[in-house]
Amino acid sequence: MNSNQEIMMEIRHGRKNKSKTEFKGVLCKIMLSALALSIVVGGISVPSYAADINVNSSMVSSASIMKEDLTSLRNTIESIERLKEQGLVTSMALENLAKQINLLQCASADVDTVEELLDRAERIIVDLDNPKTELVRTAIERIRNTIYVDSFITKNKYGYSKTFPDVMQGQWFYDNVMELVNMGAINGYPDGTFAPNNTISYAEYLTILVKTTKAGNGNYTAGEDEMWYNGVLRAAYQSNIISSGEIKNFEAPITRADAAKFTEKAVQNVLGEKAVDTNNLNKLIKDYSSFKGTNAEYYILQQYGKGILVGDDNGNFKPYSNLTRAEASTIILRTVRKENRRDMSNVEIPAENQEAPFVIQEGVYAGRMHSKYATEYDLKALETARLYKENGELYVSIDLPKLPEGFWWGFDITSYDKDGNYIYYVSENEVNQVGKNVFKISSKYEDKTVSDISVTTISVGIVNGDRKGMVMHKLSTDAENQVLRQSLVKSADADWVKFDTSKIFNW
Repeated sequence: MNSNQEIMMEIRHGRKNKSKTEFKGVLCKIMLSALALSIVVGGISVPSYAADINVNSSMVSSASIMKEDLTSLRNTIESIERLKEQGLVTSMALENLAKQINLLQCASADVDTVEELLDRAERIIVDLDNPKTELVRTAIERIRNTIYVDSFITKNKYGYSKTFPDVMQGQWFYDNVMELVNMGAINGYPDGTFAPNNTISYAEYLTILVKTTKAGNGNYTAGEDEMWYNGVLRAAYQSNIISSGEIKNFEAPITRADAAKFTEKAVQNVLGEKAVDTNNLNKLIKDYSSFKGTNAEYYILQQYGKGILVGDDNGNFKPYSNLTRAEASTIILRTVRKENRRDMSNVEIPAENQEAPFVIQEGVYAGRMHSKYATEYDLKALETARLYKENGELYVSIDLPKLPEGFWWGFDITSYDKDGNYIYYVSENEVNQVGKNVFKISSKYEDKTVSDISVTTISVGIVNGDRKGMVMHKLSTDAENQVLRQSLVKSADADWVKFDTSKIFNW
């Protein structure tokens, strides 16, 4: 075994006695001195044993970084800065810069100095046309995602004074962004901007969420051949923030609905907060119908009720819009600091308003009820529907709410045999009897009986004086806990959504 192999064994075994730590410092100085020397003579040629060493968290104690390492990194950066002035920065130089930065990966160090050096490294690569700049950028992000873990919750612990030209006082997100930056939880771009309106990816959002809430076992370091965010994902899976296969592309922009789901899981599973009462909160959200019945509904309402992730100034939640960096900063800050959340205790929930603009005023559909309101009426009626058997006969009862002037209930009941043939069909287009309505379901064929009925459906909708409507909803005995939403304007626009039918089909 040669001396280089012995060095690698001692590092990989992670022995933490003083002599080994000091030896590691000497080794780093030898490597960096070799780098600096080769730069001075005009080329980058690090000895092979130094170039092959890949330092990660299993090799170095998190408290073992030394001032010599920072000084050596500073010297490396200064040398490459001089090369950049001459247009002589090579791919090898950038590769070695990335390796020197990675030496800091698990450090508990002088964060101000580290931040200064990382900023300078960013300025080196910002306008370089070289594919190896991505190695440096990745190394910088990994360092920042590691060394600030313990300083997330303490405001301005290190007295940061970072500013961004696109984050100005008076903007709604200013305090939130600067607060999170000061905590070390999020950073700007190499060009000095923050880009508050840029989208944030699933991986980036989960990284900030996991580390600020301190989910998992605290080890967020990715393996040597893994994506930079794999360590964070392990902690997210471990803490039940995400589930296997739930996210198809971690580098895609995250939606507001998914951000609400993952954040609420972190709030409950990691921070230990209880669920809150969300009854009638849907009345505050204008686009509630866009996510009602989806698997995100519960989490959105919980986040809304806790004052963490709420709607825009117009009262819309926009569940399928992509989250911006400014919004993400606000959400994460509210997650870990309750005093920053929106106070929902005094929010007045509006009562039902019968004077709302139910009717479409212009265009080809003038005179019809807006589909949003028709949907609310349909579902309210269907919740009261009951199919039952009495004395060998089948009946359906349904309570019909009062409709605005000029509108009637329209519905039909259809029964099929096992071969899909109609047994009974009835259609009522102008029902205006408010309250409980009961209809008998029987066969229209003499040779068919109740026992031949295999499937029964109930469809309801709102029609105007011309018997025209916008949307109908259908329940079926063979579609458990679902309701079919069918457009009466565009027949191809139909989809099944979640609906509790457990109390409806009681044969």
